[in-house]
Amino acid sequence: MQTNDTYLWDTFLTGEREAFETIYNLHYKALYEYGMRKLQNEELVRDYVHDLFVKLWMNRASTGTTDNIRYYLLASLRNFIINQASKKSNPQYVDVEDNEAFHINFNAETELTKLEQTDEQAQRCYKP
Repeated sequence: MQTNDTYLWDTFLTGEREAFETIYNLHYKALYEYGMRKLQNEELVRDYVHDLFVKLWMNRASTGTTDNIRYYLLASLRNFIINQASKKSNPQYVDVEDNEAFHINFNAETELTKLEQTDEQAQRCYKP
């Protein structure tokens, strides 16, 4: 049995623009809020969320399936921010797990809590 997220994601992967727009509309706010907690830079967060969705659309043929779209997108945004920060040597974002592989666990609530705790620890460690 497919969940609503699974069906919506699978429909997006086949190239259905309406499914993509629905995903965007359902998750943009959560991604923006999450990004703002990481960067505190409105313009940069909007750019990163936009870039994430462009990348998703362009790479949909090689993108895997998920049964939890929100968690998939939050984890993708987190990785995108880390990658951008390392490319630019951007001190706005510091993550103590940068050198560790990021593994997706499909228990979104638990993983999101872990991510937030790690980020809070990193922010306490990095106080200019």
